[in-house]
Amino acid sequence: MNTGTTPPPPPGVGIVDDDRELRTALRLLLESAGHVVETWADADACLAAMHPQRSGCLLLDLRLPGMSGLSLQKALHERGIELPVILLSGHADTAIAVRAMHEGAFDVLQKPCEPAVLLATVADAIAEDAARRQRRAPHEHARQRLAQLSERERAVFDGIVAGRLNKSIAAELGLTESTIEVHRRNLMRKLGAGTLTELVQLHVAASTNGTDPRTPYHALDLWMPPRRPADDG
Repeated sequence: MNTGTTPPPPPGVGIVDDDRELRTALRLLLESAGHVVETWADADACLAAMHPQRSGCLLLDLRLPGMSGLSLQKALHERGIELPVILLSGHADTAIAVRAMHEGAFDVLQKPCEPAVLLATVADAIAEDAARRQRRAPHEHARQRLAQLSERERAVFDGIVAGRLNKSIAAELGLTESTIEVHRRNLMRKLGAGTLTELVQLHVAASTNGTDPRTPYHALDLWMPPRRPADDG
């Protein structure tokens, strides 16, 4: 039976690199490991395809034509798209990598990257994305419940959880106390809440997201510069 809801797409890996041969090689490697892969040649094409419900991770070249990989990462965050980002560079240095990690990158890998290292990093990034979404699920559910309220009911709700009495809320909204009481009963019914405590708990859950978006995926003091061929002696 059709319930009218569409299940979310499976986690995938997005690749943004202007090198067609490298995009193809990465896509084939990741698909061979069972990943759903989508590729783009530039940042604008990637942004056009993104939406907040997308899950998985992104592989971004640091030196893209036009918008750089770092700039694309920032643009994604500004749009509320918090996918783990793995940056790829043939010119990576410590300063760039530290900046990338400060700005929320999951990891920085140097091209060419060993297939096993790339696959392991992608698997870790997808697992982190899934864990973060699971942490956020109760908070998203709370927001969805509050979205059922009308504008007036939401105003009354905000007054209630702020600890104000019906008389104070009525004066603020230009309504009678009896009208506030009607709105109060209606919003509690819509929210499935029976007590003031439940309303406050719902407010707290909706006001947080389960994670601090400013916190990098990895502690910066554990980061090591990417290995270069010369490092192997």
